[in-house]
Amino acid sequence: MSEELENKYGSMRKFQRELGELAGHIILGRRKEKVFCISATPGGGKTRGYSIFSHELLDSGVVDNVVIVVPREALRSQTKEGFTDGDLLPRAIVDNPKYIRNGQASIYEKSGCVTTYQAIVSKPKFWLKLVTPKHSGESGQKAAELCNVSRESVRLAEKVVQSGVPELAAAVDSGKVAVSVAAVIAETSKDEQKAIVAEGKKEVRKAADEIRKRKSDSSAPDAIEAILVKIEKLDENQRAKLFARLASMYKFPASH
Repeated sequence: MSEELENKYGSMRKFQRELGELAGHIILGRRKEKVFCISATPGGGKTRGYSIFSHELLDSGVVDNVVIVVPREALRSQTKEGFTDGDLLPRAIVDNPKYIRNGQASIYEKSGCVTTYQAIVSKPKFWLKLVTPKHSGESGQKAAELCNVSRESVRLAEKVVQSGVPELAAAVDSGKVAVSVAAVIAETSKDEQKAIVAEGKKEVRKAADEIRKRKSDSSAPDAIEAILVKIEKLDENQRAKLFARLASMYKFPASH
């Protein structure tokens, strides 16, 4: 991931690269935290750091817009200019949106905005409306497309994050356990998950196989019954086509 970030954004300081990597973990559902703290000296590159972080999340579709809040008016224009950097950081933000046009604030003409604490306190309803997500249901698909993985992989990662214990999520993050395996383990109790992960990589995979088998054995009769019910609802012509296709696939006489 570090090399991809370097190719995309050019030379970066260590904490800026880490912010880009953090965004990648958030996109894939590997991080649960909602609050992060960046500590750097004046002129140390904080604006570029959170701009890289924001660009990654915006490009993925995980967030619609960003709102940057600064303590003083003098920092607004400085932050706005620092957020964009030519072709490397092309997205732009507006300076303290103050109006609604056609039902939307001026923030939606760009990728976000910068404002002050005082501005938010003075118009809380305006800002609450401004940060309401426009298409939260699309984020998983966009994340999948960005990271060149399937939507199912993203869904499984979300399942591990939501239901898995920290030890299980850490095993996935380190590459020791596949997300598809971890998603199966995440269906068990917290205590069971911890015990399984503590046994090591091979035991985790073995436990997942056993869980899958139990689910398959218990659901097979219901699945067969559901198929038979659907067949019963077919008319004579539809049944003939179905059996002819099955006969062609499995090489048996098309009698029924």
